[in-house]
Amino acid sequence: MSHHHLARDEREIIVIGLRIGVSQQEIAFRIGRSRSTIRREIPRSSAALS
Repeated sequence: MSHHHLARDEREIIVIGLRIGVSQQEIAFRIGRSRSTIRREIPRSSAALS
């Protein structure tokens, strides 16, 4: 299985989506990633969410 890092713009979409209340599932669908990818990214982006 090939692993790819999230691009900066994908991380920004995740942070913004979470701030405005978009579900993890919807964010995943919109950026074409799995929900588990979004879930794993949340702790990494927690500083940006504060």
